[in-house]
Amino acid sequence: MALSAGDRVILTKTADNKIVAQKVTSPRSAGDMIILAKTADNKIVGVKMVNPTSADDRIIMAKTADNKVVAVKTAGGGNLYSWGTDDFGQLGRTGDTPNKYTPGLVQFPEEVEIVSAGGGSFNGVAADSNGNLWTWGWNRYGTIGNGSVWPDGPEFYNTPQKITVEGVIFTKVFPGTGSRVMHAADAAGNVYAWGTNHFRQFGDGDPGTAFSYVPMYVGYQMHDMMNGFVHAVGRYGSATYVWGVNTSGGLGLGIEDTNFIQGTPTSLSGGISVSAGAYWTSVHTGVGGSIRSAGRDWSGALGDGDPCEIGDQEESLVAAIGGIPFAKMSYPSGTGNPRGIDSDGDLWGWGGGGLYPELGKSCFPIRVATDYTFTSIATGSGFNMGKESGGTWLSWGRNTDGACGQDSFHSSLPPGPVAVQGFSQVIPMNRFCLAIK
Repeated sequence: MALSAGDRVILTKTADNKIVAQKVTSPRSAGDMIILAKTADNKIVGVKMVNPTSADDRIIMAKTADNKVVAVKTAGGGNLYSWGTDDFGQLGRTGDTPNKYTPGLVQFPEEVEIVSAGGGSFNGVAADSNGNLWTWGWNRYGTIGNGSVWPDGPEFYNTPQKITVEGVIFTKVFPGTGSRVMHAADAAGNVYAWGTNHFRQFGDGDPGTAFSYVPMYVGYQMHDMMNGFVHAVGRYGSATYVWGVNTSGGLGLGIEDTNFIQGTPTSLSGGISVSAGAYWTSVHTGVGGSIRSAGRDWSGALGDGDPCEIGDQEESLVAAIGGIPFAKMSYPSGTGNPRGIDSDGDLWGWGGGGLYPELGKSCFPIRVATDYTFTSIATGSGFNMGKESGGTWLSWGRNTDGACGQDSFHSSLPPGPVAVQGFSQVIPMNRFCLAIK
């Protein structure tokens, strides 16, 4: 067997249990990696991963729900910051002031590197680089996940609590608008839930599961998901799913019964991203840049163009936002309303929540005139966070709780820079923000 520079020889096992030497020609360039993987029929093969990592990325081995071991790339982590309202300890920062308008470090009891952050209206949740979960904030429904629940345990925790599940490496936690259920996933996308299952947001299909005060595997996989107040929406690959209570038609299944309960994830439509508001669902289909929405049309949250007024609760089972090719859709938390970015980086908004001073509330998409080209957008309860093409994080909207992070409690219109920069991710929640740097 002749070898040239850069070639490698790996040993593989054939189906009849013979060990053979196999030449891999010039298998690696800078950053490439050879891993050994097991196929579905139990063969061991060498697989080249081309440039799998950038600075701070990691390759970890994960087990799927059907017990296959796969290699998964995870993004590098950093320090976790928080700002905004702190009435239930959701900032994870001790201190005398209930609200904090300047980004500051979440106070973990040990040195950690955070790779994902999210939570609920009154909770923070994070996953560290070692696969542990950290939770803090309100615990009336057992959403801390350490086995305690109010009133037998503390009503809230203002410092992060370390949560581990034997054999599970958590890599992702999900944001949401609700306060009763939290979700996280491992590298293979296996979803775990904890809290109170009153609205069947666990999605495990068992009506007898009233609660779990520690993370429990709920039997499905998701790459992305969000909780609304009474339902959840998720994406696995290019398929999207909904489950929970159908208040105001928010599941988007064409079912008018607002008391209908879908106990397990059921297919909705294809999509590349999903978001959930209080009682509505939006899916960015990726087809022609269209976004579809369903549920309660609070202040025009569906963006379907139907007449709406402040406080309007018109029900719409399926509504289409047409004519604008959106490249990205926001992930709203709290009671935030959707936003979109077109292929030119222009910002579009509908509904309320600090849309822009002269626009107020709109029941159809309106282009927001700014001097910025946006690459990312997300919304909290009445405020917005966006990243412009130069890398600066901007905020605007209601700021009475300091959620804009601009060193003041003054509402910010038009967009202004967040006081601390350099974040890789910013996750707006109800009236507070989490960010990784």
